[in-house]
Amino acid sequence: MELPDVRKNFTLTTTGSYFGLSLSDPLLLALHDDQSLNTFLDSGNCQLLGAHMIADEGRVIFNTKIDSSLKKDKLLVFFKVKPDVITGDNLADIFVSSMIDSPISSLYHSLQKLYAPILLKVMTA
Repeated sequence: MELPDVRKNFTLTTTGSYFGLSLSDPLLLALHDDQSLNTFLDSGNCQLLGAHMIADEGRVIFNTKIDSSLKKDKLLVFFKVKPDVITGDNLADIFVSSMIDSPISSLYHSLQKLYAPILLKVMTA
């Protein structure tokens, strides 16, 4: 099922894919009017949207702040480079990152596997 709001469609589809849910899953459909999702998309002041699944309850939670107690949970983070309201035209300005284990571990592996090789090539070119 395609949602009419391309911004929500992108966010919910990406979230569903990460957590193994289809877009027509009631868990995702329930998030269509989530306050944190709307704040992230509609406010230039909100730079971050985190998504995590509460396995015991079988539901996905959106939050505009990262909860440091989620150290061992899978976490999906959407963030803006610029403080803009998200539209269909600037949707590609949203960065998406996953965190597994801890933020420190995720940062380390991103630097080691992605950014360090790229930076080394740029510096030696």
